[in-house]
Amino acid sequence: MRLQLCRTDSTACASVPAAVATYFGGDVPRIVAEVFLPWSALGVTGPPPDSQLRLELATTGWYHARWMSWSGLPPEMALRNPAQWRVVRLGKRAPVP
Repeated sequence: MRLQLCRTDSTACASVPAAVATYFGGDVPRIVAEVFLPWSALGVTGPPPDSQLRLELATTGWYHARWMSWSGLPPEMALRNPAQWRVVRLGKRAPVP
């Protein structure tokens, strides 16, 4: 299993610099992963002042090209329509001991 994070602004997979994806294993159909993106990958230097982001999550599997997305739309459609992405509020980060 290999996780691959791609930008969707081109037809080929363009890697996301400094992004980290960790695969925690799992049995099909459940795969658990965690992704960390630096603010620079989103084109900004830090969190927005109102602590809100628009977000869509989508993935495509290799087996029979199965896919899922937060909106229920096929990934190609969902990721190309930011105006319809959900608004999420960022939580406060816990202090590092």
